[in-house]
Amino acid sequence: MKSLDILNAIENITEKTKTNYHNLLKRLDKKEFKFPLGKKENEVYVNKFLEQYPKIQSRLDLLNIVIKLRGQAGLEVEKLKKLRSEYTKQRNLNNIDEIKELKKELLSYDEFKNKLDEAFNKKEYIKYIINYLMLIYGVRNQDLDLIIGQATDDDKNYLTIKPAKIIYKRNTYKTSGTYGTQTHEITDTKFIKAVKALNKELGEDKKLFNNKQIANDIKKYQINKHSESDIFKLIIDHYYQQEDTEAINKLSESRGTSISTIKSFYNINSKKPIIREL
Repeated sequence: MKSLDILNAIENITEKTKTNYHNLLKRLDKKEFKFPLGKKENEVYVNKFLEQYPKIQSRLDLLNIVIKLRGQAGLEVEKLKKLRSEYTKQRNLNNIDEIKELKKELLSYDEFKNKLDEAFNKKEYIKYIINYLMLIYGVRNQDLDLIIGQATDDDKNYLTIKPAKIIYKRNTYKTSGTYGTQTHEITDTKFIKAVKALNKELGEDKKLFNNKQIANDIKKYQINKHSESDIFKLIIDHYYQQEDTEAINKLSESRGTSISTIKSFYNINSKKPIIREL
């Protein structure tokens, strides 16, 4: 059975995930990679082949599609998973160096909140709303593809105005398949005022962004050029300094990401473990 046929037989994944898998498959095919779809895992060959990619994350992405397809075909993947663990350790060590450098450029939590208040006072309501949601709930760009109005579609995200609160409902976001629909009741008076004011400004079209590439739109409203990933790092740093494990766990739930991922990618206080397996 060919790798493409195996890929097309995978069920219960989103179209976006399937597209990503297809793109990874094309990258491997372009380099004339020979998929190990027999009894042997050929982990030595796979590792040797992937060494041509200098970025460890690229190796991980490509290795994952190999593991995924072998698993789908009912073939052994234990040796390849062991190789993936080695890649993951190296990536995590690399991330620590990169994140420590980033820490020098990030605003503190309080500095970011002050910039957020400035946006509100200037009546820059879209800027205020999306940065507020990223700061409070740690959400990603896709979570900010919003409509102001009643929640009617199961594949859209909404801000619904109630007399004394705003209901923030997320049906579609990166990890919705794992964490499901998320609903938050927001009673912050500034946020309610901002949403009501923006609702009037938008007129009949209640969608905040109309560009399919929402990341490009959001760049226009970034505070100090901080991306959603940057903001999540500064939030985690804030609660790390306060030793507030409960708050970090709540952010893990609202963002829809695991604690292990937060430790590997978003903790700017990470240190290299001196005593560790190599």
